[in-house]
Amino acid sequence: MRTPLLRRGMWAAVAATVVALASGCSGLDRDPAGTPAASASAGAAFPVTVTDAAGTAHTFAKPVERIACYWFGCNAMLADLGLLPVLTWKDESLRSKVFLGDGYSQVRTVENFKNPEEVAQAEPELIIGRTPTSDDFDALKTAGTTFYMDGGFDKGIAVYEQNLRWLAAMTGRTAQAEQAIERFRGVLDKVKAKAPADAKETTFAVLSGYDTAKYAVFFDNVIFCQLIEANGLGDCVLSAPPGVKVEDAYGEISAEYLLKTNPDFIANQYDGTPATSISQRKDAVWPKIPAVQQGHAFDTEAQFYCCSLRELQYSLETYAHKVFPAAGFVDPGRMREYDPAAGGVNRG
Repeated sequence: MRTPLLRRGMWAAVAATVVALASGCSGLDRDPAGTPAASASAGAAFPVTVTDAAGTAHTFAKPVERIACYWFGCNAMLADLGLLPVLTWKDESLRSKVFLGDGYSQVRTVENFKNPEEVAQAEPELIIGRTPTSDDFDALKTAGTTFYMDGGFDKGIAVYEQNLRWLAAMTGRTAQAEQAIERFRGVLDKVKAKAPADAKETTFAVLSGYDTAKYAVFFDNVIFCQLIEANGLGDCVLSAPPGVKVEDAYGEISAEYLLKTNPDFIANQYDGTPATSISQRKDAVWPKIPAVQQGHAFDTEAQFYCCSLRELQYSLETYAHKVFPAAGFVDPGRMREYDPAAGGVNRG
């Protein structure tokens, strides 16, 4: 679950409703491009059975309309399908167009998603979480059907395409899902085409800005590292120490260890406030790191560790702009204003 880091810091994922819910509909009735969407059930075959990442088979007699998002990736996937949740976390970051955008004000939110009775008030048909399985999420079974998406922390982007297709099958919005997948692939293809020939030799590290007195990092098994390494766009140099589980692709290292790995570029994942910026790093080792001396350490709102194609798209465009300056990649700007549905600022 995401913690208050930026609630972007690590994991995670409510009961006012969308205005349209008064008529029993949780959708925005739009496709990812913002144009009128087809009916949720148009062209879809029901009943449909989908087996989740925990191995549980779920059968749905009709398109699911009322979805609660325990995981942030759920919000982004619903956005790709032109839908809003009936319930999600209270977090201002969800106002980003990557997630709910203006729709956030229409959705009821809670700060604590662990109370089944409170979740049940939203009358969700489906509650979306992610692997690994957890007792907190399983406890919500009394509030509605729980469904595990694949957390994907140690896997390639195919797992997020799979998650989106699962959600599309359950909501009857397969066309919107395929459109979103093709949009992401278009951005990836453009980045690969314009990246320098030696891009795969570029070394990269990601810090978390939740405590600038420490060196909290994301290891090379996070999904963004899987993405750039599989596509010859870079090499994440911070490996998880022995004994660290792949789903815990996050931890603390010493400043000396970061200096030793000597990444060409360092991204500091922050929340847009000075308190989480690399400008706050005052330890003696930080200014000795070559990337810092060369101006190759930068703050970013990009979420390199997860949780959907929309988030990865913003991260990829940010990475391309910052790490390959001579290639002319466009700056995607602030995450809050970045609209993946528009196709991305760097696309084929």
